[in-house]
Amino acid sequence: MDDRILRNWETVFSDVDCVRVLLYLAKYNPDTQLQGILDKLKLPKEKVEAAINKLISAQMVELKDTSFTLRKPALIAVDNFIELTALTA
Repeated sequence: MDDRILRNWETVFSDVDCVRVLLYLAKYNPDTQLQGILDKLKLPKEKVEAAINKLISAQMVELKDTSFTLRKPALIAVDNFIELTALTA
């Protein structure tokens, strides 16, 4: 993974909105619609779109037609994030 993508991953995990969108996508993966994210998370559309753009630039999410799918490395990262969070809670 190149340094630019790694920095984008750090940005994703330091942004609460990105983490919320990431966890939602992990739960409802694959092919999650934008409207479903908006309805469930109750975030403004601009914040969700900004989070998704960060996830795409970090190569964690793929845009497929009108839906979003987490890539396998992102699913593994989410599992590790949840496990680490549980261990430190």
